[in-house]
Order: sequence, then structure tokens, then C-alpha cells
Amino acid sequence: MKKKIAVIGGGINGLCSAWLCAQQGLDVSVYEKGSLMFETSRSSSKLLHGGLRYLEFFQFSLVKESLRERKFWLEKVPQLTNQVELVIPIYKDGSRRRYEYKLGLMIYDFLAGKHNLGKHRYLSKGEVLEFFPNLNSQGLTGAYAYFDGQMDDYALGLWVAEQFKALGGKIYENTEVEYITNTGRLTLKTSKDCKAEKTELVFDSIVNACGPWAKDLVARSDLNSEINLKLVRGTHIIIPRISDKALYLEDKESKRLFFVLPYKGNTLVGTTERDQYISDKIEPTEQEIDYLLKALNGNFSTVTTREDVIESFAGARPLIFERSKGMNEVSREYKIKVNKKLVNIFGGKWTTSRKLGESVLTEVLKIL
Repeated sequence: MKKKIAVIGGGINGLCSAWLCAQQGLDVSVYEKGSLMFETSRSSSKLLHGGLRYLEFFQFSLVKESLRERKFWLEKVPQLTNQVELVIPIYKDGSRRRYEYKLGLMIYDFLAGKHNLGKHRYLSKGEVLEFFPNLNSQGLTGAYAYFDGQMDDYALGLWVAEQFKALGGKIYENTEVEYITNTGRLTLKTSKDCKAEKTELVFDSIVNACGPWAKDLVARSDLNSEINLKLVRGTHIIIPRISDKALYLEDKESKRLFFVLPYKGNTLVGTTERDQYISDKIEPTEQEIDYLLKALNGNFSTVTTREDVIESFAGARPLIFERSKGMNEVSREYKIKVNKKLVNIFGGKWTTSRKLGESVLTEVLKIL
């Protein structure tokens, strides 16, 4: 008889974990309290990337793993992914010098190794303005350009779900897991004839892949975990297309970097990093939308207004809490903690979700 595995959470980490387990012939069921890929996993910057800025904080192993996984997604699902060249303009009054970008991009290329999408290159001021005629030219000295990957995060997550179901995997949407144990038992909250009912099921192993809600599920199940999460809300806006090229810009005021990306015929701008509390609704605030517009307008001679915003969206990223570090410094790496038959996933980033799934499978097989 096949061993039965429950995966709680229908975001990309849960789906990849379920997919990898199903590939090993396990009987896997995914339980999602809402709809698949409808929370954090569909609210990303739509990039499959190593995380160039993580190099500033010496997160070399994370960048290297991400660059390898980036290549996997681009080659495996070309219909939902594409290469994109990002341009980083360099200004005389910028907080980062040209040699700093050069060094970072050299390391980025080196860590990618045989998985590299193409070497970075330097662009003259004239070449930059040819791509972006409305970019502020005062103090502009040139730019560096490098390659990363881009995706339709929602559609790509659903693609993973289809691969999982093709292997016999079962998905239960609108099904909330109320309680779990470390002995393989979970309690489902269901409704029948307008009455709330509870159903208890038993599995050989349970995977907690609830993303921002992972710690909350552990706590309400009276289980202990030494990992604490810091939730960070990332807001993006969609505006009419600026260019076919992508930009990695610095906000003149805060000195934070943000993306300006071509996406589905329009331009995606983001992201912010604000504290998010698990009890609060995850949605863009007026202040965040204003911040993104101000950051964008600080880099262009043309003005984008609130009326130009086609759409805005936000997602809560679960980061491993480190008291001594700011939001930019906190690692996007994941941690997997095992408690008897329970496998808890904390943190993680979209690009490395398949690798995370492999790590989950390793722990599940140890339990079995």
C-alpha cells in the first residue's frame, strides 16, 4: 500500500513539494483553504532570478542555487517563461558606484557558471537613452545590462499542479486544515448543509507549506517551533508599457532598488517592503502606491499619475526573523524543520521552490 502524504498549502512551495513526492510514487493530497496560487505565490515580481542584491549581504549559496533553478524553469516551461535583459543606469550621485555593480555582476555570472543566460555588458549613455528616451539623463554616465528570467507566476504554479495531478495527486481547494499533530493526524474544517463539520484524517507524514500562515498553524495546533517568521508586504503596480526593456532603478530618496519590467503588454513596477501582520488584510496601501509612483517619476522626465495605474496587488513574504537585520538583509532562504511525522517549511523564494520540494521529499522519505 502506498504511503499517504498530506501537503497543507496550495502555493508554489506546497505544489512543488507535492509534485516531487508524487514522482516517488507516494499517495499525496494537497489541502488549500482557498484557491490554488491565489495568495503570495501569484503576487511576486514575476522574476525567476538569483537575486543580484542578495550579493550585498554575502548570500552566495542562495544566489547560486537560485541561478541554477532559474535555468530549470526557463528550459522546462518555455511557454510560461522568458529571458529578460535588465538595465541598471549609473548616475554620478547614485549610492552605488560603477565598480560595485561591475563586481556584483562578475560574481553573478561566475555563480551561474554553465547555467548562465549570457554575460553582462556595459552600455554607454547614448545606448541607454536609445532604449529609454524619457529616462532622466542628468548625471547619467552609462549602465550595466544583465540577464534574468521572467514568468507568469500564477500560470506556472497551475502548470506544476497539472504535473502533480497527472501523477495521481489529489487537490482539495476551499478546504481548511484547522489542526495538525506530529503523529500524522489532521483535522479538516468542512461545511455540510450549512453546518460546520470537522473531519479527522490520518497520514504517514504531513507537510506544512502554509507560507505566511505556517507558524500560525503550528501555534494553534499547540506545537512548538524555534523558527519565527517576519511577514513583509510587497506591493506592485501595473501601468502602460514604458519600454520593451527592463530596468533596475534606485529610488532617489530612500536609495532602495526597485524593478520596472515589461509584463503582458504593460509595465510592472515594484516592490515595497512593509511589515505585514497575519491578522491584517494583505492589500496595497495608498502610501505604497504613492511611493512607487514617486520612485518611478524620480527617474523619468515624463510623469505617471494615479490615473495611469491599471492594477495594484500585494503579497506577504514569509522571511526567517533575524532581530539584528533589516528587511533588505534578511535572507530569502528557507528552513525545513521536522517534528516526528510533521515537516514544517518556513520562508523560501519562488525561484527555488522546486529545490525546496526536493529537500522536503528527502525529509519525508526519512520519516517513512
